[in-house]
Amino acid sequence: MSSPAEQTSNGIGAYIGAIPNEVWALVLIVSGLICGLVARLIFVRLAERISRAKDSPAKSLEIALRRAGPIALWTCVFVMALLAFQFLDLRSENPLLDEFSQRLPNVLLGAIVILVGHLVGVAVRDFVIRAMSDTRIAVTIGRVSYVSIFVIGIIIGLQQVDVDISFLGNSIIVLLGVVLASIGITIGIGSHHHVANLVARQELANLSVGDRIKIQNYVGTIVEIRRTKVHLMTEEGTTYVPASLFSHEPFVLISSDD
Repeated sequence: MSSPAEQTSNGIGAYIGAIPNEVWALVLIVSGLICGLVARLIFVRLAERISRAKDSPAKSLEIALRRAGPIALWTCVFVMALLAFQFLDLRSENPLLDEFSQRLPNVLLGAIVILVGHLVGVAVRDFVIRAMSDTRIAVTIGRVSYVSIFVIGIIIGLQQVDVDISFLGNSIIVLLGVVLASIGITIGIGSHHHVANLVARQELANLSVGDRIKIQNYVGTIVEIRRTKVHLMTEEGTTYVPASLFSHEPFVLISSDD
């Protein structure tokens, strides 16, 4: 004679076994929808928190996080729908759907990889543009970074669906490497003044807006201090003094705003 616990367990098992597969498939889809909504809410909350930051490199992730929300939602729904389809075991009823269900995971994975490449590229592009906002090539470098990451994402994504692009992929990667190396050399040669300005930023820690200073032949009041230059209001007008001058040229603090 079975114990009450075994009888209860057998009763629950029999009850669950009596539930049609269609109901379980519907439960999977609803679960995917709920998980997707929760994931989207998390991405939105993170984006809202980052949006409160002022001029922060992390703010570059805001756009990517906002775009990732809907993608996470529909990814969860599609994955659960695929599991529900396989749970129903319709292979013997429709061979075409069977072929579709077999290829769908790879197609979905490839699409996710491409979307992730797009999101990462957007985040890197915005970060580069913010970090190099004082240079003329900031937008160009940002776009090149985005295209490079996105193309790599496309190559990896297409490989997930058994598309033979080994020769094309290797050629593109080599080309991207040459382009990025050329850009790096160009930046290294042409941006030494910019780097010097960034290093000299520490020399400006003792200055503030409103201070009246003299450096070389310039005498005026500081109206703005940026990462690579100081805006000085002189008798002739606004003078833009490179920050690098403050690291190797003596300057006089005539009066302080404090």
